[in-house]
Amino acid sequence: MALAPVEAALSVVGIISDVMGLVSSSSDDYPSQSQYQTTVRVGLGMSADRNDGSSLGGSAPGAAIWADDGSKVGYTEPSGDKIDPSGYTDVKIDQGSHEAYPTYLVVAAGGNDAICISYISMTDSQQNQHAWLGDIGYRCGAPWYHSVTRFGPDDYQPRCTWIDGDHSGNIVEYAMGMHITDFAQKNDSLTKEYQENIATMCGTKPRWAMYPSKWSLKHDKLPTYNPALSYNQDGSDKDESALWTDGQTDSGDPAPLNIPLKPVAPSRKSKRDTSISSAKIYSARDISSTPSYAETGLRARGSLNGNATTTGTSMQTHPDSIVITKLPHHSIHDLCTHPNSKGPSMVNLIEGLFCDMGKKKIWPTCSGKVTCGCLDVGDSHGINGTLHGGIDVVSHGNGTVKQQIGTATQHIGTVTHLNGTVVSHGMKMPHTRPACGKHRRGVEGKDKNGAKADVAFKNIIDWTH
Repeated sequence: MALAPVEAALSVVGIISDVMGLVSSSSDDYPSQSQYQTTVRVGLGMSADRNDGSSLGGSAPGAAIWADDGSKVGYTEPSGDKIDPSGYTDVKIDQGSHEAYPTYLVVAAGGNDAICISYISMTDSQQNQHAWLGDIGYRCGAPWYHSVTRFGPDDYQPRCTWIDGDHSGNIVEYAMGMHITDFAQKNDSLTKEYQENIATMCGTKPRWAMYPSKWSLKHDKLPTYNPALSYNQDGSDKDESALWTDGQTDSGDPAPLNIPLKPVAPSRKSKRDTSISSAKIYSARDISSTPSYAETGLRARGSLNGNATTTGTSMQTHPDSIVITKLPHHSIHDLCTHPNSKGPSMVNLIEGLFCDMGKKKIWPTCSGKVTCGCLDVGDSHGINGTLHGGIDVVSHGNGTVKQQIGTATQHIGTVTHLNGTVVSHGMKMPHTRPACGKHRRGVEGKDKNGAKADVAFKNIIDWTH
C-alpha cells in the first residue's frame, strides 16, 4: 500500500519512560494551514548564543521539502531572526504550482548560534499534518539535552537535538533530514517496529539522518526512497529490505555525506537505569564508528557520598551557566553518563545531584551532612524561593527561603527564567566545593590545601517554574 495523504496524525513517536511510544499531539502544536504553502514549525528546547552566555535564544533555521517521488516542492532560506527561549519559529515554504504532498523535510542551521530542537511540526497546503520529536535524535545517537518545551495535551517534554552553523561547542551537526510522515502515526505498529529494531528508524538515511556540511537548501537534494516505501494496513513497513539504501538524489549528484551515528538505548529491565551494565547498544548494519558506552569506558553509577564521579569529556555549551531544575525526568545520571549529551551544567534539586558538563562529573548538592565535594546552590531566594531539596532551608513565612549553610564569597550573577526574562541579582551564585581532603574532611569549602571552590557560575537558567 503506497503512502497516501491523511488529514492529520494523532500521535508522534517519542520516548516514554525510556521506551519508544506514541505521544498525543494537539492542534496547537501545528502551524495553521496556508494556501499554496507548507509551514514548518521548529520548537526550541535550548540554544547556545556565543555572545550571551545566559541567552537561550538561537538562530532561526531554514527548511526544504520534497514529495514522496523525490521531486522538490520548495525551500526557504534562514530569515536571520532569533527564536525566543523555549519558543518556536514558523518557516513558510511557497509551493507555487506544485500540488504534491510533501513527505520529506530537511531543517538546516540558520546561523552560528546553535539550537536544540525539541519538536518539528508541519502543515501543508492540504492541511496534512505531521511532526517529529527531539527524542528521536537522543535515541539515534545525536547530540541532545533535556528540555522544558511542552508538546501535546499532556504537556509532554521531549528531549532536544542540536544543530549548529559553525561546528562550535563540539556540535558538528548542521542539518537534519527526515521522512517526516514516518514519525507521526495513528497507531503504534511502526513505533513497535522501531522499538524492536532501531535500525529501521536510525539506520536508513532517507528516514532520518544528520548532516555535517553546510546545506544548500536551493541546490542540495535530500536522499529519498526509490521506489517509494510501501506500508501494511497497520502502518508498518511492508518490505524491510527496501529500507537499506542511501537513497536516491538527482541524477549525477552524489548522496550528501551524513554523520554516522550509533543508536544507544537502555535495557527494558529498568525505566531509568543508565549504567553501563544495563545499556544496550544497537548496531544498525554497522552504520557508525561512534564509540559506545563500553568503548569509551564510561563509569557506571558510583558512590556519591561527597565524592564527584567523572563520566566523560567536556560537552558544555554555556560554560558560565547552570540550569536549575526539579523535574523528575531531568535525570542527572542520564545527562552526565550519556556519551552524546551536550549543553550547560545542570542541577536537579529533587535528586540532589549536579552534573558538571565541562568535565562530565556528577556531584551531590551540599547539605548539613555533605559540606564538601558538593555543589553549593547559593542564595535560594534568588529563584523566588523555589530552590529546595538537597540543601537545608528555612521558610520565613513571606515566601522567601534562606539557605542555612555556608558563608562563601558572594558571586554576582543573573537568573534567566523560562520566559526568557533575565534578572540581575546581587546574590551568592551556585558553586562547587572541593572534595574533602584526607585530613580535612568536613572542612567546608576548602580542599586539603585550603583552596576555595573551583567552579563558580555566573548565570542561572531557571527551569523550576
